[in-house]
Amino acid sequence: MEAGTGLAAMSMFQGVIGAYSSYMAGKAAKAVGKSNAYVANLAAEDAMRRGQVAEAQMRQKTKKLIGSQKASLAAQGIRTDTGSAADVQNEAADIGEMDALTIKNNALREAFGYRISGLQASAQGRITQMADNSQAMQSLLTGGMRAASYYNYGGGQ
Repeated sequence: MEAGTGLAAMSMFQGVIGAYSSYMAGKAAKAVGKSNAYVANLAAEDAMRRGQVAEAQMRQKTKKLIGSQKASLAAQGIRTDTGSAADVQNEAADIGEMDALTIKNNALREAFGYRISGLQASAQGRITQMADNSQAMQSLLTGGMRAASYYNYGGGQ
């Protein structure tokens, strides 16, 4: 085998190895992005479940408070369904509902943040894969051009 032919074969081999390496790196990046997106979606679901539990607990706590207020007022001989006694209970219900809705809103925001992170991770994995695939093509072309150059101009005829 002449020097030009050997160098051409080596250049082609290097191009193929470089292309394969870039291609596999791209596949790995996509898989990591997909995995990170999956974990982020699990975190979002967890945030929603925790929010639902906390929201329900807040509403239960408010009901207990109102029940305690009624019992205390009734024990003092005060009618609980009219006047300022009813106003106090209505205010407690309003404040409790506002707290429950704040908990729900916070859980939705937390879940949204996780979902956005998941989308970003997935997109970044795909972008990296595309860049690595481009690098793979470049390696093949560069190796092929180098091989042709060695073969044509290096005496490999």
